[in-house]
Formats: sequence, C-alpha cells, structure tokens
Amino acid sequence: MQRAIRTLSWPTRRVGVIALAIVAVAVIALTGCSTGAYPVDFFQEMHYSPAVRKQEGPSMSVRPGTVAFNSGGGPEEQLNADLRLEHFDLMPDSELNAVDGNPIVVTPDVLEYGDFLFQRNCAMCHGAAGDGEGLLQVTIAFEAAGVNVPKNLTEDDTQARTAGDLYRIISRGNGDFPVPGWASNPSAWEGETNMPQFARLLSPAERWMLVAHIRELGN
Repeated sequence: MQRAIRTLSWPTRRVGVIALAIVAVAVIALTGCSTGAYPVDFFQEMHYSPAVRKQEGPSMSVRPGTVAFNSGGGPEEQLNADLRLEHFDLMPDSELNAVDGNPIVVTPDVLEYGDFLFQRNCAMCHGAAGDGEGLLQVTIAFEAAGVNVPKNLTEDDTQARTAGDLYRIISRGNGDFPVPGWASNPSAWEGETNMPQFARLLSPAERWMLVAHIRELGN
C-alpha cells in the first residue's frame, strides 16, 4: 500500500521562509546586546577600542617617567599669537611685499619647527634642503603641465625677496595654473596656482616660521 506524499503548498512554504528570516534577524540582533568576548567577529568593528565619550579627555596612558608641564616657551606660544598676525592676510599684495622683517621672534625652537613644517609641506617639491631637488615625478608633472618647476630657494633671487613677499607667496600661492583640456568646468580652475595656497592649510604663525626657515636655508 503506497503512502501518499503530501507536499506543502506555496503559501505554507512562504510563511515558513518568512518565519525563518524573522528568527535569523532576531538572533543577529540579540548578539549585539551581549558583552564580553565575541567567539567569531564577522565584521571588523570597534568592539574593543578605547572609545572617548563626550566631555572625556584622552584615555591613552602616558609613558612611564613623563613629567607634566604647562608650557616650555617654544613654538606653541607663537602659534597662540595668531590673532595678532591675521592682519597680514588682509593686506593687498603691494603692501604685504613691503613688509621687511619677520613679525615673530626667531628662536632656535621656531627654526626647528619651521624646518618640520618645511619637510612636511614643501620638501617634496623644493627638496629637503630647499635646493629644488624634490621628487622627480613632481618635476615631470610640472613640466608636463607646462608650468615652471619648483625653485631653488637658496638662490639669490629668492633670498633677495622681502619677508612679506615670501609670506605672500607661501600664503597665496605662485604661478598661474593652466586650465586642463579635459576640465568640464573651466571656471572652477580660475585663480588656482601651481604652488599651493598654504593660507588654506597653515596658520599665520606657521607661515612666518616657514619664512624664517627659508631665510636660514640661504645662510
């Protein structure tokens, strides 16, 4: 005697699939409510990171033997003087070019920080020693674009510029950048320079520190 095999109808199977999906979602959601170690991390999430919450200070431990201090009298004090230096950014080019002398006190710490800024922002084009021997691919890119290659900052024509002129070039860039032929919006390229405008990246005090360092390169 053959037993009749009954198959589930499609509505019944659909209900079963939906029920299984709901159970699976519930199980996954419940795993996020537990604490402690996770036997399997399906995603690289921030389960164990030392997160810093609102109104909390950094939670990183200091190194053994660290001595706390309020101020060392270094470049940070010059950085805090930005408010009295911002007026240089409001000067027209002709007036800024006439500024002869650095408004910040040039100390060994200022020169050291100026060198740090130069290596991070300028050396790839002008070379670590400011001699124009930067990265080869940068020079090739400048030549391919039809613009002047980065200058040797130790040469007389650069060193003869006033401090304000150097600050202007650092702040507002230098050299016209031709609009690329592939540009779909040429007007967006207007005012761009082949040397970056570091007023967008560095504070006034940091730019004056770069001026001090460039002067030092010529010595």
